[in-house]
Amino acid sequence: MTDRLEWAHVSSPAELLYPGRDIDGAVVEPGEIAVAMWTGSNGIAVHGPREEVRNRFLQLAAAVDSAPPVRTEGGCIAEHSDPPHGQLAQANPEPGTEYVFVLSDYAHAAARALGRGWCGESGFLGAWGLVFCLEEPDTSPLEGRSVRLFVDAEGDLCVGLHDDVVPSSEWHYIPTEDLPDFAPRSPEELTAWGEVIASAIRRHYLT
Repeated sequence: MTDRLEWAHVSSPAELLYPGRDIDGAVVEPGEIAVAMWTGSNGIAVHGPREEVRNRFLQLAAAVDSAPPVRTEGGCIAEHSDPPHGQLAQANPEPGTEYVFVLSDYAHAAARALGRGWCGESGFLGAWGLVFCLEEPDTSPLEGRSVRLFVDAEGDLCVGLHDDVVPSSEWHYIPTEDLPDFAPRSPEELTAWGEVIASAIRRHYLT
């Protein structure tokens, strides 16, 4: 380990901090939240606008999901030694080689699967997407709201009505067994994912 990092085990207590909260002289600024993990008398915190903090943790979750297997015995690669080329390439894949499409592409595919009058919209850096109907709010089956497509903290693909705040009890995860076996690598495979997501939207919001 290094003396430049504060290490926090996954079992460390965690707390969500809101603007104005003062922790040892550090105050959460207006417009921001902070996620703090305590490591005894000290701790570490990730802070920023709510959506950016959420997106950062989603990026970290995606990185953990795609990480190669780790050793169960022995230590890591010795300090100052270069890992084998193949191992380095596996840990640092070229952009677009592991996942060809971002999550907002899935939302657009779902909108196409829902048919005429439906559209998709990309979230920040494509980390989430919206699906909505172009009909007037009083005639739209969603009453002017959108369906948000995102990955939750458990790593499940979910849909939920997009409001300022969507309570977790109102999210609906798409069962893994309903999804194709592999992430799409072609427009045709993305279409298949869009059909599954569209089916979930119809089931939860259009019937």
